[in-house]
Amino acid sequence: MQSIYNSVNSLTQLQRQLDVTGHNIANVDTIGFKRQQGHFASLLSQAYNNQPRPEFEVGRDTPNGIRIGVGGHVADISQQFNIGQIRATERGLDVFLKASRQFFVVETPNGPGVTRDGNLQLSVGAETTLVDVNGNATLGDDGNRITMPNEATNHRVRQDGVVVASVNGVEQQFGRLDIVEVRNTSELRPMGNNIYSADFQTEVDRPLGNLLIEGTLESSNVDLTKEMTDMTITQRAYQMNSRALSMSDQMMGLVTSLRP
Repeated sequence: MQSIYNSVNSLTQLQRQLDVTGHNIANVDTIGFKRQQGHFASLLSQAYNNQPRPEFEVGRDTPNGIRIGVGGHVADISQQFNIGQIRATERGLDVFLKASRQFFVVETPNGPGVTRDGNLQLSVGAETTLVDVNGNATLGDDGNRITMPNEATNHRVRQDGVVVASVNGVEQQFGRLDIVEVRNTSELRPMGNNIYSADFQTEVDRPLGNLLIEGTLESSNVDLTKEMTDMTITQRAYQMNSRALSMSDQMMGLVTSLRP
């Protein structure tokens, strides 16, 4: 029975790891995407005291008895925030954040969030609003949306984060992007669409200076070769545990079929 418990538990946790790897592979071309990493840990083991006479264990350095493991589990799934490769686009609204812990602030239906996706777009309504690829308004350092007249042309973001555009042939400034530096990226939680929630009161700083590279984007930090290798290893472990479960079931069937 113990082998059945171990196999079933391992299959469940290996499926979680496969889901993480598949998610990374699916986003290999997503701008600014940060890969996820599953971390395994051992579950509690069961101790059996098979030696009732301690005089036979004189000089033993390890604890008495036998410890039988009950498998492992995915203890944590973390985001890896190392910087992806730079891709040149020569587009004025494409920007790359130089530091790995810096993020743009965007307005979402669930409140403000942060993202490293610098592929900024324009949403035209009564005014033109600077948004991300999902249509969320990009916020300025004053906490408001960055807007400009509809007749503005030649939109671009400077290295210092200031958004400029030409109106009637004259270049004007329309605000500075709100760029935050997160002190502890492990505290960030995914909100979906490549956006993370952050504690803006205590966990972020607002750096100044030339923080951006114009006309470039940050590719995802997913290494496809590594992900495919991880998937192959996990699949083999999954097959092994599936086979162990099948063999244990057959053995239990043989035992129950025995007649006195």
